Amino acid sequence: MPAFVVITSGITAGHRQWIESPVLRVGSDSSCGVVVPSLELAPHAGTLEYRSGQYFVYNKSLHAQTVGQTELKPMGSCVWQPGQVWLLASDATLMLEVEGDPAPCREQVDTLPSVLEEEDDDSYPAEKADDQETEAKPSLNTGQLIQVGVIILCVIGSVALLMQDQLKDKTPRADLPTLKEIVDQSQAGLPNETRMLQYAMAMKLRDRPEDAKRWFYELRDRLLVRQATLRQQNEPDSIPMLDFTLAQLEQVE
Repeated sequence: MPAFVVITSGITAGHRQWIESPVLRVGSDSSCGVVVPSLELAPHAGTLEYRSGQYFVYNKSLHAQTVGQTELKPMGSCVWQPGQVWLLASDATLMLEVEGDPAPCREQVDTLPSVLEEEDDDSYPAEKADDQETEAKPSLNTGQLIQVGVIILCVIGSVALLMQDQLKDKTPRADLPTLKEIVDQSQAGLPNETRMLQYAMAMKLRDRPEDAKRWFYELRDRLLVRQATLRQQNEPDSIPMLDFTLAQLEQVE
């Protein structure tokens, strides 16, 4: 049985992360193995390591953390026992759960056995086979074949138009910068907005569209206020992050 990291606070409280790797990064950045959406949490706040049959945690942030009753100073480490709470920030807490062998392992997906089995050629009585051979098979005349062909063409055309519309809606605009470019450009001037964008993208990647929309809408409103302020000051009001956010909202709607 596996070991899990359970998020016990914040908007993703209750999420259980199966531990598959002996080393996992923990933080608010979407590239971490364990993503904890929190404005107070560093992009890489800690590291989880499995070694010698135990889990160790390392504080990679600039602030003290707590593991159980133990204070974990910056760059410090300690053993993380099952059931202990790892407090990374005021709204970011994790708990270790172990079921049996604590060693990391790949998540197992249950597969359903096939209920269809090949039937033997002699599974039907000979009398039934003879009856089937003697049954008259209905045939389609030319008019019916034309009707069937027209129906098939209509269905194919409808499916093609539907797929074209969907691809058009989901194809990213070529003039939009990538997420990495936006984060690199905005980290200094818009640190809070950059963190919000990372949370929104993390929710989108984890297939949580409602949470993603909530973060994207809040980010959009903040960026619109900033854009209005720039216009009042007669400064350039182009905000690439705003364009990117609006494009993401169109995809999750």
